[in-house]
Amino acid sequence: MVRRKKKGGIFHRITAILLMIVMTMSLFPGGDTRAASGEKMNVARYKGTASADAWTAPTEDGKIFAGWYEDDTFETPYYGTDGEAYAKFVDSRVLSAKKQVKAGTTTEDAKTDVRFLTSIDTLKFRCVGFEVTVSGKNTRKFDLRETVAYDSVLVDGVRLPQTASQVFGTKEAKHFVVHTITNIPQAAFDDTFTVKPYWYTMDGTLVYGKTDTFTIREKIAADSGDTETEINSFRSSKSIESLQEDNAERNFNIAYLAEKEDQEGLSKQGVVMIELSPEKSP
Repeated sequence: MVRRKKKGGIFHRITAILLMIVMTMSLFPGGDTRAASGEKMNVARYKGTASADAWTAPTEDGKIFAGWYEDDTFETPYYGTDGEAYAKFVDSRVLSAKKQVKAGTTTEDAKTDVRFLTSIDTLKFRCVGFEVTVSGKNTRKFDLRETVAYDSVLVDGVRLPQTASQVFGTKEAKHFVVHTITNIPQAAFDDTFTVKPYWYTMDGTLVYGKTDTFTIREKIAADSGDTETEINSFRSSKSIESLQEDNAERNFNIAYLAEKEDQEGLSKQGVVMIELSPEKSP
């Protein structure tokens, strides 16, 4: 008995499956946000007709999105909401958070300050900042937004012998961005600080880095065990060296115990060092 082969066979079945996958991707373009490095991408897939606060960003393993660009050398930002552009990525460690408490702080002190640090690979960002939530008896939220970057930080009044790339563990970290919360009372030393570093890319996309949590008491205990000068503590609120030519030291603070919690204008102090696009400010 001779069996007849069914028409189509495995080839036609595979073709049909591939066709279904292609159709699904066309109907639901936002399903997979992973990007192929070095290739132009469809910007509308991430922006479309949505408002800027609803924009999403492509992803890549071990990397974080750093903006849309017209060219593959990432020199000219792309501001459109459709068309094709190059997606820039950097090591995800660039947009991570470090923290410092004021040098000499003990758990018996009436108050202390805490300084947050993150990094950037270039000055081509609208702004960089930290969303900080303090959870305890009372919950406080701070949006610490910055438009100034620094090439070094000072610890205990001495220039830190480390670059941003050494501090954050990647050569792509070129500059520091910092902000300090001052006058944190002893009663809040056991409160949980949740820190989310973020940046707005030149085209206006909001991107968050890895979230960090800690308590002041834990940080004091960790610092007391250090034997070397590291990113652990700082002596004063003026312990940052600016990128300005005159190397003037500056730091922007917000008081934990302030009469007014209006934070408008914090990002406008000092000389703007990060490249901005005022007409497209977030």
